[in-house]
Amino acid sequence: MIQSPSKSRISLAAFLLALLASPHDGSSFSLSRIPLEAARPITSPLAPSTASHRHRTLPLHSTVDSPMRPMEEEEREKNSKQKNDEDQKEWKQVVGGFVPKFLKRDADTKNYPTVEMVDTIADYKRVVVDEEDQIVVVRFFAPWCKSCKAAHPHFKKMVSHHSPSVKFVEVPLTKDTAYIHEGLGVPSVPFGHIYHPDVGLVEEKKINRKVFKEFRESLDSYVRGSCDVPMEEEQEDENVTDGGFQ
Repeated sequence: MIQSPSKSRISLAAFLLALLASPHDGSSFSLSRIPLEAARPITSPLAPSTASHRHRTLPLHSTVDSPMRPMEEEEREKNSKQKNDEDQKEWKQVVGGFVPKFLKRDADTKNYPTVEMVDTIADYKRVVVDEEDQIVVVRFFAPWCKSCKAAHPHFKKMVSHHSPSVKFVEVPLTKDTAYIHEGLGVPSVPFGHIYHPDVGLVEEKKINRKVFKEFRESLDSYVRGSCDVPMEEEQEDENVTDGGFQ
């Protein structure tokens, strides 16, 4: 017969009190005095059977992506930054949105005046000397020359002002083109020549930053088809016109 849980607890409590009352702290306590009800496991008729109610173990499936490795995350950020940089280069922000920059770039490229580079004597003759329709301006320079670099913005401005009615040519000073400079009598760089289609070479001048204005004024006079005559020469011409010399 199975006792109720309340009676089993009373028997267990009595056993513990007897154990504490033992003179040897329970070392000589007889095991026969242990109530059978306390040694037996308490089972309830209503408790479900462990064997018949085992839980089924189901495999777990993750629905979240695994964490990105540091190298993959760094590569992704790098690609994203490069894409943003490319977008900024191709698009310009304006009020109300963005406009593509290639439209402006194509227009600038179309209208930008070209300067022809010459590095052989044959090309110099064909491009400069044999020109029959346009005034030709030649700029002699050296890539390593500081004075040439300082005067270059003035040359670009002159090109923008007179193109395309005037042809502009550049001859760099290198070990392969030094003979051209020497053969044309170029004393130093930067130096400039002006060729007129009717008479050929008409001006040879230095074109560093300090004296570039004089070269530009000379070109302007040839483009206009007139030249400045000194006051003394004008006075002599008037005397000749009047019918005599003084």
